[in-house]
Amino acid sequence: MRELAAAADVSVPTLRHYFGNRDGLLAAAMVQMGQLGTEHLRRTALEQVDQPLEASLLWWVREFKTGWDRGVGQLVTMGLVTGAQNAEVGPAYVNEILEPTLQAVEARLAAHLERGELKREVHLRHGALVLVCPILLGLIHQGPLGGSDCRPLDLEPFLVEHVKTFVAGWGLPGA
Repeated sequence: MRELAAAADVSVPTLRHYFGNRDGLLAAAMVQMGQLGTEHLRRTALEQVDQPLEASLLWWVREFKTGWDRGVGQLVTMGLVTGAQNAEVGPAYVNEILEPTLQAVEARLAAHLERGELKREVHLRHGALVLVCPILLGLIHQGPLGGSDCRPLDLEPFLVEHVKTFVAGWGLPGA
């Protein structure tokens, strides 16, 4: 709490007054970060969605990686690490960061489903998880876990191949 108070230029008692403890502060930070990211998620949910399925999804995964590189990755990593060990921070991370991201992907997939580019039996939530999770793991592997030093992965070809595989499994021929 001392480090957080110093970074915010307030006293520890002030932080305790407003947030109770470190967990309350981190949960509140997740809410704030989620609010800051809401507009970006709304925009990227349907931006470039008029492209064919593969191009649209490739555009989105590249945007996801760009956001990761611009600092969202630190937030995601902190949310996963802290949230997995904390009953207050975990749900805040899921509700404010992870689920809005997945819901943005669901909206993108819904647009493609409506245009007849995805198989009718596609469950949008499952599709969002299938699209996002390997990318998220690859980014964590290469960044916070240090995989870029011990087992480098060129992420651009990985993104392209992953999207092609997703389209092959979930898309309709010619989508």
